[in-house]
Amino acid sequence: MKLPLESAPLAVDKMYHWYFKVRCQQNMASPVFVEGWVQRVVLNPTVTNQIATANSLQQKVALYAEHGIWYDTAALLAQIRLQNLEDAAAKANWYSILETINLSTLASETIKGIDNKEQKSLISDRNP
Repeated sequence: MKLPLESAPLAVDKMYHWYFKVRCQQNMASPVFVEGWVQRVVLNPTVTNQIATANSLQQKVALYAEHGIWYDTAALLAQIRLQNLEDAAAKANWYSILETINLSTLASETIKGIDNKEQKSLISDRNP
């Protein structure tokens, strides 16, 4: 999910509650509802530099995961999966990270990409 470009950046260390309600069919009695929490953190300069100089998305994923930055880890893995749908290693990494964060039931679901220039990424190294 991306925020609109005109929105203010998330405040550092503040917890934000998010939720989605999705009605898949007009005649559904009740929508599917998911929710969670997200918190923007500031990485120490050494880690920020390691991420900035990483040679691949996979290296960035490993650094984010190592430091418990799960949103960015999952977002980058989803990007890798969208670029390499038939890649066995990308698929295995996707399953592994979702299992680590207790979302293994989502691992086999289709990933939808977002290509909207009116939105900005929540990924830390792209956020102001």
